Amino acid sequence: MKSVSKNINGKSRRRLFIAIALVIIFLTLTAVGFLKNWSLPSFSSETVTPLPAIDPINQLTNLLSEKNIPVSFPLIATSSGILARLTDGSEVYLSINKDFTSQVEALQIMLARFKIEGKQIKKIDLRWAQPIVVY
Repeated sequence: MKSVSKNINGKSRRRLFIAIALVIIFLTLTAVGFLKNWSLPSFSSETVTPLPAIDPINQLTNLLSEKNIPVSFPLIATSSGILARLTDGSEVYLSINKDFTSQVEALQIMLARFKIEGKQIKKIDLRWAQPIVVY
């Protein structure tokens, strides 16, 4: 009887050893598969800066000249927008978060309207939803 129990015990050990070996092989292959597909993040060669790719001052200068709005230079960039001084002494604040084209078109309409009305403008602020005009 002792030989039979040793034989059964030996078969169980062999099965246990085979099961553990299969689990280890499976885990190893799984880990290799993950490591093969996983890589460190690569760094691109392009430079990342907090400034936009297109210079907003140049873009705004071009738009103002296209719309024949006389501006004395230089334009001043602030954290909340761009300050443009018109040749008549008026100050115009434009938002850097809004489309320049729509702001310049609105400015052109406002300047034409105030010129017809004969009003001298001191300040126009286009950074808000509703423009602020100071006479």
